[in-house]
Amino acid sequence: MARRHRDRDRPRRHQPLLPSKPRILILCEGQKTEHVYFSALKVEMRLSSVRVWRPPKVRGLRGLTKAADEARRDDPGLDEIWCVFDHDGREEEVRKFLAWHEHARKRRTGPTIRTALSDPCFEYWLLLHFEYTTRPFTGPGGCLQVVNRLRRYDDDYRKGTRRFFDGLANLRDGAIRNAARAAKAGSSPGTGVGRLIRRLRELDAVEHVKSRNRGQIS
Repeated sequence: MARRHRDRDRPRRHQPLLPSKPRILILCEGQKTEHVYFSALKVEMRLSSVRVWRPPKVRGLRGLTKAADEARRDDPGLDEIWCVFDHDGREEEVRKFLAWHEHARKRRTGPTIRTALSDPCFEYWLLLHFEYTTRPFTGPGGCLQVVNRLRRYDDDYRKGTRRFFDGLANLRDGAIRNAARAAKAGSSPGTGVGRLIRRLRELDAVEHVKSRNRGQIS
C-alpha cells in the first residue's frame, strides 16, 4: 500500500512537446503530370498532413482560383494552399491569376495561398534535374520544346509517367539548386516548384522529429 502511494507521489517525467504539423493542400491545374508527381512525392516523404488534389471541373486559371477559394472556405483547418500551374503562353490569364493571388495573400484569416508557377510548363522543373538552362522556350510550342529537350535524357518520357518520376529522387537536390539559380537570373524560363519541394522537406523533417520523440516517450 505504501509503495502505491510512493509511486503516486513521485514526480512524473514531462513528455517533450511535439512540433505541430501544418496541413497543406497542393492544388494542381494539370490533368496528369503534376498530380501524379506530387502524389508520388507525398508517399515517398510519408507526408500525412499533405493533400494533393486536382479538382475535376477546373478549366483554366479562373477555375483554379475558384477551387482555391472553395477549399479555403470549406476547410478552415488548412494552413497553406499551393496552386501549381503552367504559364504556357497565357499572358493575360496568368496576370489576372497573380492579381487574385496578391489580393488573397493579404487576407488576415484562413490558409496562406502560395504559387508554384512553371514557365513555360512543369516539364521545365523536370529538365532541371538533368541540366541548368535559361534557354528561352518561347512561342506556342514552348512546352513541346522543353519536352523534346527532356527526352534527350529519357526518350520514353510521357506526361504523367510514374516510372519516370521514380528515377528523379537522387537528382532532386540539383534541380532545387538549378531552380533557385534560374529565379535569381530573373528571366524566363523559371519555376516555383523548387520552393514547394523545400517546404515539403520541412514537413518531412517534422515527421522525423515526431517519430523520434514517440520512440523516446515509449
